[in-house]
Amino acid sequence: MQVCDLEPQGSAPWELLRKYGGKFGLFEKIKMGGVGSPKIKYISGLPEVDEFVEETAGNDIPHLNFEFLKNGLLARINKTQYLKGVMIAYDEITLINLSISEKLLSQGNIFEELEKTNIRSAELIIESLHGETLTCEVSTQAYMNLKKYFQKNRILQNKFHLEILK
Repeated sequence: MQVCDLEPQGSAPWELLRKYGGKFGLFEKIKMGGVGSPKIKYISGLPEVDEFVEETAGNDIPHLNFEFLKNGLLARINKTQYLKGVMIAYDEITLINLSISEKLLSQGNIFEELEKTNIRSAELIIESLHGETLTCEVSTQAYMNLKKYFQKNRILQNKFHLEILK
């Protein structure tokens, strides 16, 4: 995982984008059904990003979203309009784990169960070959969309796992 500063509009530097295969063109994005993920909450995982979150002004929650690149992911972290990026090559990812409590799924309607149990989120963990672990909290609104997001990428399908916790 490579941490980088992003340009004001949220794009990674051209040299880094090229290293990770570049962005998809408009027609490719349409064919793929989009390349961006829902917004989720960054918890921890990368010392440089953790430091960025602590030093950035304001009490805002740091949010993160992913963008598929041709050979990797760009994770954009936004806290109080300050941006930081994390570039992750597909072959560097060893595991993407989306976990949720079994209680949340038992009635078949995840949103009703979340209301009953007062549990508001699931957890996303991305592990890399180098031992880095990116941990995020996933809201109820984003859970199903995030699941679909990672399942639609052919390269990541075998690295993506759903875990139902007891």
